[in-house]
Amino acid sequence: MAKERKLRRSQVIQTWGVGAIVPFPNNESLIVGGLEKWNYSDLSENEYKINDERLIKRLRISELRFPPAYISNSAGSKYSNHFIYAYRFPLWHYCPICGHMEKTNPHHKGPVLCDHSSVPEKTKFKPCQMVPERFVVACPEGHLMNFPFLEFVHSGKDPKFYKSHVHSLRRISGGKTASLSGIVYMCTECGAWKDFSGVMQNGSLKNVSFLEGNGGTNCPGSMPWFGNKHENCSHSKTDLRVIQRGGSNVWFADTKSSIYIPPNFNKNTDSKTLQLVEKCWSSLQSMINGKPLYEDENAVNILAAVNKVDPKEFLEALKAKAKASVDTNEEIDEDTYRYQEYVALKTSSGSDNSELYVKNIPINQYDSIISQYFESISLVYKLKETRAFVGFSRLEPSFGKSIEQYRKLITEDGATWLPAIQISGEGIFFLFKKSALEEWKQNNLGIARRANLLSINYNHSYFSRIKGEVSVNPEYVLIHTFSHLLISELSKKCGYGSSSLRERLYISLNHQTDMYGVLIYTSAGDSEGSLGGLVREGAPGRLEDTIISAIQSAEWCSFDPICKNSQGQGPDSCNLAACHNCALLPETCCETGNRLLDRGMLIDIEPNSKNGYFQRIIDDAIKKNS
Repeated sequence: MAKERKLRRSQVIQTWGVGAIVPFPNNESLIVGGLEKWNYSDLSENEYKINDERLIKRLRISELRFPPAYISNSAGSKYSNHFIYAYRFPLWHYCPICGHMEKTNPHHKGPVLCDHSSVPEKTKFKPCQMVPERFVVACPEGHLMNFPFLEFVHSGKDPKFYKSHVHSLRRISGGKTASLSGIVYMCTECGAWKDFSGVMQNGSLKNVSFLEGNGGTNCPGSMPWFGNKHENCSHSKTDLRVIQRGGSNVWFADTKSSIYIPPNFNKNTDSKTLQLVEKCWSSLQSMINGKPLYEDENAVNILAAVNKVDPKEFLEALKAKAKASVDTNEEIDEDTYRYQEYVALKTSSGSDNSELYVKNIPINQYDSIISQYFESISLVYKLKETRAFVGFSRLEPSFGKSIEQYRKLITEDGATWLPAIQISGEGIFFLFKKSALEEWKQNNLGIARRANLLSINYNHSYFSRIKGEVSVNPEYVLIHTFSHLLISELSKKCGYGSSSLRERLYISLNHQTDMYGVLIYTSAGDSEGSLGGLVREGAPGRLEDTIISAIQSAEWCSFDPICKNSQGQGPDSCNLAACHNCALLPETCCETGNRLLDRGMLIDIEPNSKNGYFQRIIDDAIKKNS
């Protein structure tokens, strides 16, 4: 009987979502089925619903749901009321003892066994479990297929030859070389054979006649996460790539994130009223006489009286929730979408009973050594981040697709919901002083030169093909690098590991919006959750030393002078003076995959350059110690 495997919900969103190949113990390899195969039957509808109206409206869907915690390739399991169905993939298996190969079906349950019947001395061996092949074929459009071993071994033959003859394949490995040329596939019936040398190169399958899907000269459009579905694909065989099923380029998730802003966040609504709104919202959306129940004043007044809250305030809170993000849709760019969060984070609002609790600290409460650089600092005692899985790509990350383009890859029946997770945490929001930034940029010509160099490198990278060419904003690089250095310093003091902290940048890369801030917050959905240590480190009297230590750490890198003189390093050469020894963080922390970083924006790493925004901190420390 097929086993049920338990997954963390964050894994389903970011690591093993729809279309991803999941490896399991005992040589089991499954591919996660489409959304219509995610079974939520016999469960309370509200149990899996996620409340984030802004993100729901932006993605133009009906709802967000927590993913089930179990994955199985059996519909008759004890978790059948809440599980993700998965198909067997890849279908080709080989015996690690005799090399015999066998192709199973997508719904096969349990282990694939070999009785060694193709080996004359089979009685010497006990039946054993076969191993899934490690080679698959991927298409830039997202399609995925089993490697065509039968056709590959007999390439050059008429496709009818495969159907009119009985063939049995055998895998032979462990020869004189450990390279791919040491792996040989042989037909034990007709004697045809081929090794795997050169198969990972582009165009290696152009002369192989596929029997899978539509065949012909194009990609067969295989979608094994929908069972045995194929669709027309315009990509030719030369565009297909042979990859390993466990490779990092098999599946790239595209997620959209959002900081949850309660609809009544900036109003002085009673906390008890807000709690009642959240508790009753799902039931109040029910349609009565052609309109939702929350528009029925009699029903609202009765509910308010029963729960002892002000009826008028309760009605206003319901109307505000109904109108939340009415102007938000997919066409809004990321900077504009974040502007609503930016406004909420730089003002004091909320309470212990609300979903977002922000306390803005006037900058004059901090020591003047740092107050000259910031407009204000907000302590975010409570926040919720929603991360929704919208689609995936293969071979290369492709974040330029629309929701509609992604949807055909993750749902076969047009499901109008998306899986998501919601994480509670805390944070510190830094609002930089705009006048100080403008003065810094205008008075230092070296800043423009460094930003221009980053622009050239970025525009030669893969991301420019997705997002278009940009003129990198120096303030973006400054604030981004500052957040990396501060995360490293905070992780030493606040009790969180650096991988449990995350940045959220509120500044345009390409001079599009007037935002100059960064939120550093907890992003781990595990037991670390929200310990309170991060907000504590943001209080006046404590934060100053942390910022000073972070800026001083930018002075020296163990890889200097190579690091500080770099003209391009790191991913896609999109960093200048920033490497793993000084400014790079675990990729879970960074929004840009550790790109667009430069210590030279913070301090004067070049003699007499006067480029550093925070250089005065270094100079004051030198004077104090002299």
